[in-house]
Amino acid sequence: MSELGDLLKKARLDKDISLDELQELTKIQKRYLIAIETGDFNALPGHFYVKAFIKSYADSVGVDRDQVMKLYQNDVPTVTAPETKVRNIRRKKRSFISTEKITKWAAAFLVICFIALIFALIYYFLVSGEKDQNLLDEPRLTDKNQSEVLTESEKETMDDSTTEVEVEPEPAPVPELPPDPEVTLVTSEGSTNTYVVSNVDKLQVEVEILNRVWMQIKKNNNEGEEIHQQLFETNKIGEIYSLEHEGSLYIRLGNANNAAITVNGEVVEQDIANVWNFQINLKKSDSSQEEDTEISEGTPPSDESADD
Repeated sequence: MSELGDLLKKARLDKDISLDELQELTKIQKRYLIAIETGDFNALPGHFYVKAFIKSYADSVGVDRDQVMKLYQNDVPTVTAPETKVRNIRRKKRSFISTEKITKWAAAFLVICFIALIFALIYYFLVSGEKDQNLLDEPRLTDKNQSEVLTESEKETMDDSTTEVEVEPEPAPVPELPPDPEVTLVTSEGSTNTYVVSNVDKLQVEVEILNRVWMQIKKNNNEGEEIHQQLFETNKIGEIYSLEHEGSLYIRLGNANNAAITVNGEVVEQDIANVWNFQINLKKSDSSQEEDTEISEGTPPSDESADD
């Protein structure tokens, strides 16, 4: 058991709070609360959830969470901060070809082979029919005059002219698979991270609510039209807000570490306790297609404390 877990457990017992009651207060599953008390942080769903869960635990048992994080920062696993240099956040590539696609390709190949076989049989019977007709049209030999008898060389020439030509089926074309989506961190200045999403035609954003958090979403950038604004209370923990948009987005979070953002399947990691901004620029997959909307990053807004 870690010193941090001992401190939190002692505070809980001093207030005579059971694990079941603490689960109702924090909306954190009981097994995760036990993992925090025993120092088994690997049992939590992800490292960037650890601090959020510990802070929520500390608040519920009346312990100063900031003081706890400072005193026991060696016990808490750290989350790598975003690099200021350009880096690619790549998903692990899934299987290139699904079973359903393989079945379709195999069916298409069999159909092509069947059609080719039909054409080959038709050609064979046409050539054989012409050969039989030529034999019927030949005059019967009434005598064995050498001038009327075909020589061996002439027979070979006739046989060569009627040789079948085999038609080989053309191989089925292999469709070109689209590239996987890429989410790239371009800059991290002040309280704003700027990302570029490529190889897709639209943004697919999911925001998972981990604790009390405020969220605002605008089109294109900070000066764009507001799409959504909401304060998610603790009764919304575990819910996922989803949005699809054919253009760039600007997302602002208050208590940013109380939410987990996923863009086109890529997790955008953050470990920020106050207001944080995310400029997500869409670079469409068709290289010849120009952006429908000109993206202007503008001046990042100053940090403001979100309503607690």
